[in-house]
Amino acid sequence: MPDIEQLTSDWTRLSLEYLRRLDTLNMSRRPEELTALSLTQLRELSGADHLYFITFEDLLTARIQWAEDPMAIDQVINPAFFSGMLAGKQIVCFENLNEADSYDNYLSGAQSAVLLPFLKQEFRNAIVLSWDTPQTFSPDFRCFLEFVTLGLRKLIELSNTFDTLNRVRVRYNAILQTIPQGVVFIEEGGGSGWINARASKMLDLPPGRTDPVRLAQAMHRLRSGADNFDDINARAATLFTAPDNQIRDWLWLWSEPRPAALNVSCTPILYGSARGRLWIFDDVTENHLSNEKLRELNILLEEKTRQADAENKAKSEFLANMSHEIRTPMNGVIGMTSLLIGTELSDEQRDYVETIRLSGDTLLTLINDILDFSKIESGKLELEQAPFLLSQVIEETFDLLSLKANEKRLDLLYEIAPEVPARIVGDITRIRQILVNLVNNGVKFTEHGEILIRATLGSRTGETYEIQFEVKDTGIGIPADKFQRLFNSFSQVDSSTTRKYGGTGLGLAICKRLVNLMGGQIWVESEPGKGSSFYFTLRARAQSQVREFKPQKTNNTLFGRQAMVVDDNETNLQILSTQLTRLGMQVDVFNNVPDALKTLELRNYDIVISDMLMPELDGFDFIKALREKYTAEQLPVVLLSSAGIIPADRTGYKTLFQAIVDKPVRHGHLITIVSEVLQGKPMRRNMLRDAGNTDQPRMNYLDFPILVAEDNTINQKLISRIMEKLGYMPDMVSNGLEALEALDRRHYRVILMDVQMPEMDGYEATQRINARYENDPDRPIIIAMTANALAGDREKCLEIGMDDYISKPFRLEEIDAKLNKWKNNIPKKG
Repeated sequence: MPDIEQLTSDWTRLSLEYLRRLDTLNMSRRPEELTALSLTQLRELSGADHLYFITFEDLLTARIQWAEDPMAIDQVINPAFFSGMLAGKQIVCFENLNEADSYDNYLSGAQSAVLLPFLKQEFRNAIVLSWDTPQTFSPDFRCFLEFVTLGLRKLIELSNTFDTLNRVRVRYNAILQTIPQGVVFIEEGGGSGWINARASKMLDLPPGRTDPVRLAQAMHRLRSGADNFDDINARAATLFTAPDNQIRDWLWLWSEPRPAALNVSCTPILYGSARGRLWIFDDVTENHLSNEKLRELNILLEEKTRQADAENKAKSEFLANMSHEIRTPMNGVIGMTSLLIGTELSDEQRDYVETIRLSGDTLLTLINDILDFSKIESGKLELEQAPFLLSQVIEETFDLLSLKANEKRLDLLYEIAPEVPARIVGDITRIRQILVNLVNNGVKFTEHGEILIRATLGSRTGETYEIQFEVKDTGIGIPADKFQRLFNSFSQVDSSTTRKYGGTGLGLAICKRLVNLMGGQIWVESEPGKGSSFYFTLRARAQSQVREFKPQKTNNTLFGRQAMVVDDNETNLQILSTQLTRLGMQVDVFNNVPDALKTLELRNYDIVISDMLMPELDGFDFIKALREKYTAEQLPVVLLSSAGIIPADRTGYKTLFQAIVDKPVRHGHLITIVSEVLQGKPMRRNMLRDAGNTDQPRMNYLDFPILVAEDNTINQKLISRIMEKLGYMPDMVSNGLEALEALDRRHYRVILMDVQMPEMDGYEATQRINARYENDPDRPIIIAMTANALAGDREKCLEIGMDDYISKPFRLEEIDAKLNKWKNNIPKKG
């Protein structure tokens, strides 16, 4: 090989020769072929032993794109050797390379080398010429290299562009051929067509370029076999008239030879020279079949739902009818028994009648539990949201159970913590039902002592409160290993056939479900022989701010007054003391009469509050001794009595006290009574009756006109007799029409209205009465009197326009309480 220096004078000639050869290349050949020929000629003219054409793909990767040795092509090399030299974009010559300068195998053994950079923003290339022997590069040789670089630049750019396009073509062809959708492109005017692999299977044509005529025929064959061919053609007719000249979500369906569904779209392509229509065929068979199956299931579900609703409606109507049909004769049994027990009977007869009454009560409890449980289990129980006083629901619970408690001389007590809101929003009926069940169990399983309801605040989030109730008794208690059975349906602690205490085993199960519906929990703590405490929580919104039970200094009647409270029940003493102290009174408590009498000799009081039934010396003995020293004006006395009943041998003591308050004590009522007594107002009693003399009619309101609408003859007889005992003389009609006619003849103050009656029921009669007396303050008070006692029946009566509600079977005490509630709120008219 000749020395380069010997060829110095020829470098200019060689440059021209190289440029001439470039001009004579056949430009119709592929760019990569032209590049290979030009690089081969460059190596020959330069006298280099090796030539490498390198592409720099990124900062960390360089690849040999061309070399005469095919084994070197596409090798990845380290670009670090070139990084500094490329920054200057100048030709770099290495006359003496050492081993440290030899990077990778492509420069291994080279003694000299030349780097020719070809750099543009989108391309980064370099040509490396190397010699196996040391070389000296003259200025003429360097000029030769610069001429060569100018000639190669455009050819290399063309090659790079072609390489890039080829890679893009390969990449996008791979994508289009592998996507699950069928892709069809038809050039504008029908010049040519192209389909991918997926579309070729759908249309039975080879993939790639396709004759547009064959393509159109294949697409026609495809849609002509569709089940919805007419719909497809109808939509196709709108394709070229649509505002956007395209169709999307075009469903083609087949049932033969197998179910299939295609979601077709056709979109115009208008981008440079690429003009035509792009069709996408998306196989949605699985989704379509799933949707069809889901649609069938929804139709079936709707039908099943309608059937279930109809069955539930039938069940609800059946329950309502059964409730009415069972309660109507039960009303006669229990009501007449209550009347019978008030007549003169022998001891044996009285025992029989009492057994009938207890059996009737038990049967009624069983009916109520089963109806409620059925309603809850069917998911038809909906909770109401209405404001009510928390003390009200507790006091109403005690009202319902006070007679049972008084029979066993049990104290019913309650205490509400001051931080608990006075008025909350919730379902008062269901909360009362829970409390009644728990208190009733306490009364059942307690022979002496007390049942206490305590309400405390668990937590608070904004205006939502978690209120915890405790119902505590002093009864027989429950073994710990029986706790888990308490709240199960039809389960009791003692399930043996010889058990002492009856019941359905549904009460606590119903309580648990109601508490859960209110977002709370229920549990029990107990020890045999030491009583039980049932706890439950509920979440409720306060209607207003929390009422703080602080001393009210503005109440001149109570603030600073001295009060003595005497009761043998320590819990009741604590509760009364707390309530009176919060109102600003100075309170001393005593659990026996002798200590109270001794203290009276040393200290003066403004008022005395005394229990009636106490061991050794009772309330009457205490008041009698007190009256020997103090007159009623000097020291007034309020007596706490069980349901206002005074023993027959103590009736002569009535004049010794100024007021009597029924136990269980209503706190608000007690405060009112104490305030009135301290102001010297006339004596007040709550339904004061003498024991053993309950059959005496009270003729206080014979001029108080009452109408009873009841179609059952037995119930007519029962209600008439009850009303007579209470001192009233009601008029009786058999249906709603007769009630309206009776109102034409006389103005009634109260109407006891049955709900289910022939010709016109109580609902329609109530609506007509309300329309007749619209905005008239003299409208009669209408009290529903019905055997419908399912959840929602009371609310329905009130919603229809009735004022109150009594469920059958009813008792004398209940009717008396309802009439007393309303008669003081309306003027007496004849």
